[in-house]
Amino acid sequence: MRLVAYIFLTAFAAQSIFLVKNASAQSVSLAPSSIGTVRLSGSIEFLSQFHAVQFLNMPLGVRETIDNAEPNTAYTFRYGMGTGFAGSIGAEIPLASWLSAGLSLRVALPQAMLRSDTLRTLVGRADGTEARLVSLRMMDTYLHTIGTELLFRANPLPAPLQGVNLYAGLRGDIISRKDYYVREEMLPESDGGFENGLRVRREKRDELPEVRNWGIANFNAAAIGGLGVEFEFGTNRVFSIEVRALADIGVFNIFQRMDAQGEFWRVNSIRGGIALRYYPERENALTEIEYRLRKIQDMERNVVTERARIQEDLRELKQSGIAASIRRIVGIDETGKELENPVIRVAEIQTVRTQEWLPMVFFTERSSVIPARYRRLTLDAVKRFGTETLAKQEPMRSYYHLLNIIGKRLQEQTQASVRLTGYTCLVGAERNDVNLASERVRSVREYLRATWGISPDRMQENVERVSPPENTPDSLLSEYRAVRISSANPEIMRPLEFRGVVKTASPSTLRIDLDIRAGVGIKDWILECTQFDGQEIKTLNSIRGRSEYPSSVYLNMSNEAGSVPNTGSAMSLKLDVTDFSNRNADVPQLEIEVVPENAAVQSRKRLYSSTITPDSSPAVFSTNSQTLGTSNKRFATLTFADAEPSPAFCDALAARLALPRTALRLVAQKQFSDGTISTARSEHLPEVKFYQRLVRVDVSEE
Repeated sequence: MRLVAYIFLTAFAAQSIFLVKNASAQSVSLAPSSIGTVRLSGSIEFLSQFHAVQFLNMPLGVRETIDNAEPNTAYTFRYGMGTGFAGSIGAEIPLASWLSAGLSLRVALPQAMLRSDTLRTLVGRADGTEARLVSLRMMDTYLHTIGTELLFRANPLPAPLQGVNLYAGLRGDIISRKDYYVREEMLPESDGGFENGLRVRREKRDELPEVRNWGIANFNAAAIGGLGVEFEFGTNRVFSIEVRALADIGVFNIFQRMDAQGEFWRVNSIRGGIALRYYPERENALTEIEYRLRKIQDMERNVVTERARIQEDLRELKQSGIAASIRRIVGIDETGKELENPVIRVAEIQTVRTQEWLPMVFFTERSSVIPARYRRLTLDAVKRFGTETLAKQEPMRSYYHLLNIIGKRLQEQTQASVRLTGYTCLVGAERNDVNLASERVRSVREYLRATWGISPDRMQENVERVSPPENTPDSLLSEYRAVRISSANPEIMRPLEFRGVVKTASPSTLRIDLDIRAGVGIKDWILECTQFDGQEIKTLNSIRGRSEYPSSVYLNMSNEAGSVPNTGSAMSLKLDVTDFSNRNADVPQLEIEVVPENAAVQSRKRLYSSTITPDSSPAVFSTNSQTLGTSNKRFATLTFADAEPSPAFCDALAARLALPRTALRLVAQKQFSDGTISTARSEHLPEVKFYQRLVRVDVSEE
């Protein structure tokens, strides 16, 4: 300890002399270093440890005396001393011009000896004289550690004491080696030896038990404070060497629960050593005068660059500009006829839509549990359910409410009954499994009974055997893992019917002819169609592009996309164009008048829609021929997603609608039903094949 103090005081004096000379020899200081630059450091230190201890035995908690003839307290360890070496490597980040934080990896290799009170005993000799027995318990420990150290280094002192650093921080260690050797030794002033004939007894070598502080095995921590004197050297003072002394105060006992037993073992230490530090931010550092001169030069260069850029922009503006306009707006009606200066006429059309559904519940292989994709309701939800809630859903999503549709209609038709038919296949993994088919029927019956309160007397159970060919693939056998629901009452099995109002616009399409010119090129453009609905501006449609632009763009107004305007205020067309110089064109905003459709014309319009399969036999519409009318302006659109319907089906459909075959238009649409049918996860489901074959029939009358 005296050596550490002597070295530190000598270094402090030398640093003061060094800084005074350096300050007088150097008329300028370095420019401020950048905050956040990582500095590297390493250190080697000599440790002097002080062990504050009070315990009797290892392992802890052994309370019996070591020698029954002697008092227990005489053998209690009281103090200890230790020495060793430690080394660390790390990095630090400056937080301010006078403060930095460093984190380092540290390894310490100390060795210590603990001592008990001295035991003195008088022993009588055979000749009547007295002998003395003076002994001492000793424990050699090797508490080698590895851990991390967080140190805050501050040097707020003015010159010439700027090299004096103050330290504060924390250290966390894991004890990597914890051997000990305990014994009782007879001191030199004693006569003779112990009962074993030796001057040493009760020897034991072992490893200290594992403990946990903060839930971490063999963990210990210490608070750190200290002082250092730093000498800078090298070009621009890139390196420094520091002589420092630090004091560590142990936070925890070496072992847990010692305080509760009136015992303790804490380790405090004083360490002195040297640290080498590297300042990378000083590699190209400038003196204060050089630093200010460089800043002035940079500012001059920026002014020259900015002046050149402004002059270049002025030349570009003289050579070319940016201009854009909406040259013309043309309306296109359903027949393809073009209308100059269009006025949008909005009609609200009464609609009737019917939808065929599949009366089958399909099950997973070897399972009688209704799959999760079929929607099951709670008792509270049953009270709120109605088929009108399915109006905005695609056909396949509506199908998954199959059991709720049946339950709702059975509640309404109190005299109606249903037949539940389960199938068992004579081939495949479920070969002739009648019990499984019966369990599936009971699952359907139980849901209708428990959720919808349908009496079992109104549900007839049946099992049928089917015999597909032996080589039928598994994907087709899944169609037989099902329960079919049927009823003699047509109200139970009738298609879903929805009534509502659809907004249409005439003309339904706008063609906008554009004219855009930019000498330096177009960066991006956007055309927006908006309308003020009384509370906010609503965007009905928008089209955008980059670099190039079409001579004409088309805006479609449809009820499904929400792009049909409301009556009462005009639509606005706004064109924004930006060139590669980030200049914007000034384009006037244009308005298109929106008016309600003529009441007489609107009252004559009706739209009927039905979703069916090409091989279905039920009537297409629930309405009668008088409701459909006989107008010669009526036409039908047949939309399909899978294969085009056969000519025979189209002829029969036209006859059913009392239309000439030429009034039936066929439209292919890639994804007609619910988008889930196109996903790889759902393509194997048997109901998908049914809904992929759906076609939609729309009848319009003008």
